[in-house]
Amino acid sequence: MALARVKTWSSGEVLTASDLNSEFNNLINNARDLISPLTASVDLNGFELILDADADTSITADTDDQLDFRINGTDIGVWTASVLAFNEQGADVDFRVESDTNTNALRVDAGLFTGVGAIGLAAAATDAAVVLLDNPALTATANTNIAKLRIENSAAITVPAGTTAIASSVSIDEPNLTATGTITRAVTLYIEAAPTEGGTANHALWIDAGSFRLDANAILTNDGAATLTLPTATDTIVGRDTTDTLTNKTLTAPALNGALSGDSVAAQAEMETGTSTDALVSPGRQHFHPGHPKAWGDVSMSGGTPTLSSSYNVTSIADTAQGRVTVTIATDFASGDYAIVMGIEYQAVFLVPYAETKAGGSFELQIYDQADALQDGYEGVSFACFGDQA
Repeated sequence: MALARVKTWSSGEVLTASDLNSEFNNLINNARDLISPLTASVDLNGFELILDADADTSITADTDDQLDFRINGTDIGVWTASVLAFNEQGADVDFRVESDTNTNALRVDAGLFTGVGAIGLAAAATDAAVVLLDNPALTATANTNIAKLRIENSAAITVPAGTTAIASSVSIDEPNLTATGTITRAVTLYIEAAPTEGGTANHALWIDAGSFRLDANAILTNDGAATLTLPTATDTIVGRDTTDTLTNKTLTAPALNGALSGDSVAAQAEMETGTSTDALVSPGRQHFHPGHPKAWGDVSMSGGTPTLSSSYNVTSIADTAQGRVTVTIATDFASGDYAIVMGIEYQAVFLVPYAETKAGGSFELQIYDQADALQDGYEGVSFACFGDQA
């Protein structure tokens, strides 16, 4: 409050020593009240405003347009028109903001990591992370989604003319490590575990909508068995490149769309060798296997005229003469050294089929009776050919 006078003097009154001392004592003992309340601006003109008894805590503006705050002899903050800098001198001084119940709603620990410092959000900073987010126990709002960290998109980011290569909500670069010791595993993003409290499902990572893209290898595990589950029967695994591979994995009842190629599909030479146990057999090459017929046919006889009823890799048959049918093969054998298995339908008369004049592209069926005479009196004859194709 304002300083009041001790005595109001009258004209002609004699000034006594007692009254004079009382007035001076009033000024000395209540000096602060001389400027309280202020009735005009006070110009310190750059001089320091000392705030404590030992004169080491003060505010000064000896630099134009700049406030300097000093505590215990250390310049703790600088305030200019463009910046409010805390711990301007780089001392081991922490910055802390409290909430209603949390003493470390925000904490900057200046001494961690040999003075580089670390930040704690909702918790005190530690040497476990440069930026640590670890809230105290709290109760979420009922019927409301909750997250420890959420990035909203209520306001748009306007991209000006030109080319912006990537626009994202979060961008993480690799950690740029210098290892003088041993790092067992180094990662850019590490998700330590999945929650277990979910009533319907628990996930370490959930992409609720949209596709996700990998421009490098995806490794399900290095430590044991893992399962890649697609939610519905119509979901597909689509490769971006013709060289995409799936190695050492078991697919249960897969539906593969598109052509297969590469070492996983047996080539003609592998089929002809017939020893591989880890190559897929395609329909267009399975006939190259030694145990598969290269040509077969069923010939029916009616009124002395043979007809090719059904066949595989047979171009045609020709009625050469009585009891003789020439078979022309579509894709030739490598030579005439191939096997022919034949069977004749039941007849009242005993008949025997023979194969003669074998060549790579044809052979002749001959039907003999017990008298060693060629006969047309049969209902049908069938054959199958095995060997190496050209």
